[in-house]
Amino acid sequence: MAASPQALNAGLTTLARSDLRSEIAIPLPTLVIHGEHDDITPFPATGEQSKGSAVEVIQGAPHGCHATHPLRFNRTLLPFLANA
Repeated sequence: MAASPQALNAGLTTLARSDLRSEIAIPLPTLVIHGEHDDITPFPATGEQSKGSAVEVIQGAPHGCHATHPLRFNRTLLPFLANA
C-alpha cells in the first residue's frame, strides 16, 4: 500500500509550519543524519532546525539514507553513540 501524495504533502506542510522545539526539547546529545538529496524531508526542515544537535549530511543520499548508504550511516552513528 502506497502513501497518498496528497496526504504526504499535507503532513509535510503541517510540519513545516510547526515549531515544536520548545515542547520536545531533548536534554541529551542528539545527532541528525540527513541525506543530501532527501526530497521527502528537506534539509531546512531538519538539519537547519537542529540547533544544539550534531548534524551530518550524507552526500548523494536520498531520504532513508540508513537503508541506501548503511556503511556511511553507521560510520556516523556508531562513534556518536560510543561517545554519548
